[in-house]
Amino acid sequence: MTNFQFKTTDREYLPPDDGKVGDIFSRLGYGISDAVADLVDNSVDAIADKVHIRFVRGTEGIYSVIIADNGKGMNGDELREAMRFGSRSTKSDAQLGKYGIGLKSASLSQAETVTVLTKKNGSTLGRRWTLENVKIGWSCEILLESDVQNAFTSKFGEFSIKDSGTIIIWERLEHLKALPNNINQILEKTIKKLITELGIRFHRFIEEGCLEISIDQQFGLEPPTGINLFVPALNPFSYEQPGRSDYPITLKFELNNTPVDVHCHIWPPKTKSLGYRLGGGKVALRQGFYFYRNDRIIQAGGWNGIRADDGEPHFSLARVRVDLPPALDSMFKLDVTKSRLDPSPNFINALKTASTNGITFDKFIDHAENAYRKQKKIEGARFPLIPGKGISAKAQKAIANILEEKGTGRPKKVSFKWSSLDLDEIVRLDPENDVINLNSKYKKYLVEGSSGDAPVLKLVLMFLFQNQLEKSFITQKTLDWLQSINQTLLASMKE
Repeated sequence: MTNFQFKTTDREYLPPDDGKVGDIFSRLGYGISDAVADLVDNSVDAIADKVHIRFVRGTEGIYSVIIADNGKGMNGDELREAMRFGSRSTKSDAQLGKYGIGLKSASLSQAETVTVLTKKNGSTLGRRWTLENVKIGWSCEILLESDVQNAFTSKFGEFSIKDSGTIIIWERLEHLKALPNNINQILEKTIKKLITELGIRFHRFIEEGCLEISIDQQFGLEPPTGINLFVPALNPFSYEQPGRSDYPITLKFELNNTPVDVHCHIWPPKTKSLGYRLGGGKVALRQGFYFYRNDRIIQAGGWNGIRADDGEPHFSLARVRVDLPPALDSMFKLDVTKSRLDPSPNFINALKTASTNGITFDKFIDHAENAYRKQKKIEGARFPLIPGKGISAKAQKAIANILEEKGTGRPKKVSFKWSSLDLDEIVRLDPENDVINLNSKYKKYLVEGSSGDAPVLKLVLMFLFQNQLEKSFITQKTLDWLQSINQTLLASMKE
């Protein structure tokens, strides 16, 4: 309420600018994994048990993406509503689809031409949106039925669409673009990410055997390669033994008179399980909340503001599973891409105050951190040194906190000193007193660099990483070490 009062004198009709609206779709924030996952949602809602994704490529680029399923298909009215923007169709609480706009928004976020072919009880229909037709009055093309029927004679992976199913074709791709010299690289990276993300989001369906997702490639008008890659289930909670014997624990509370269960898990340290690594990359970023809606993962990792850092290594073993009751959809503000949500403060407050057997959420976080640190101490020291004099006190403390996990016993404190050394010396070591001496005559050049391009720093890094650069691959142990080095350097730069 405000102190102002306003009366209406008249109304005017202000339709959206068709051209501007058309340009919005490519900027909705969908990644290709989000967009494909949205279409797989529709396939699952259509009771499909097989979904196939095909990338059609040539020598000059990637021409199209085809997503086919063997679901129940659509009749004329259903297809018309599926293609309509602002559809009147409603989604039930049990469906994966949420807003009824996924087919259009996800598809047009990736392609300027979107074709939908569907078959139900043997009858075929086809419609096509182009960005140009959106911009000139929302004109959807009706496709010749014989052409549509011909498309259904194709085989998709290891299945053919017989009586019912749907085929969606993306052409004139907006984001998935490649040049002749990097097509293989772009496709390999895209397919790898799809396999990971779809494997995580739909792992329950895949594990239960009610959904199979496969991917292949086709070169122009030639037949598909016949090499089908199947998406495996990547269950973020698939450990055999937890990192602590008293876990998992479930924190229970109510929101709007609706029960909510929050399942807190601690992974065992040093595991190489696919469920923990989830496709590789920086595993620390996989900590946090896993929100499910109707068995489909909406968000895979992240603390949604309940913790300041989503990638702090000490909490890498902590994962939290939450199955969202559909009645609370509005409270969690699921975004249009269905890849992120924003829990209300009521959820955060209720979670913070919940307790089971004396364990609260904060204690769970402490337990996960202790499990991580305990394993690090068992491993022994990787770099048992911390900075002393010559580094600011605040930076010393920050760096010590990062490195203190590395090994048992008390780390050695190393001091830095500007000293008068011989002209042919840059650095002199004094191990008896734990001091690194730097030649004060060259201080200006060491601090600023004679060329302004940090040549001294670059050479020091080359010598530091000599052993790692001699190898043809980087191990996980080296990646963990690099992460600590980066964190300590950043801590010193803050000063």
